[in-house]
Amino acid sequence: MRQGQESVYPEHLDLLIERIGERVGRVVVDLGYADWRISEIEIISAARGSGIGSNVVRGLQIAAKRGMRPLTISTPVFGPNNSQQLYERLGFQVASVAPPLVHMIWQP
Repeated sequence: MRQGQESVYPEHLDLLIERIGERVGRVVVDLGYADWRISEIEIISAARGSGIGSNVVRGLQIAAKRGMRPLTISTPVFGPNNSQQLYERLGFQVASVAPPLVHMIWQP
C-alpha cells in the first residue's frame, strides 16, 4: 500500500495517530505545491467519536494556515463513510461533486 501511495503522492506524509501511546489510526497527507491533500484518515472503531480525527484535521489546518495552503479532502457521497457534515463543521466547503465522491476544500 505504501508503494502505491508513493507513486500517486510522491511528496506525502504517512503518519500514525496515537492516544497515550496507543495506536488509534493513521493519516496520509500529500504536500502539494498548490494545496495539501488529506488522502486518507482512518481512526479505529474503538476510538471514533472521541474527537481524535477532528483534532488531527485541526492540527493540519493550523500547519496549512502557516504555509498559506488550502487543504482538500474527498468523502463518499453516500454510505457509512460519508463524513461531509464533519468536514463542514471543521470549515471545509464542497468544491465539487463527482459521484461516488464529494470533493471538499478548506481555505486558510
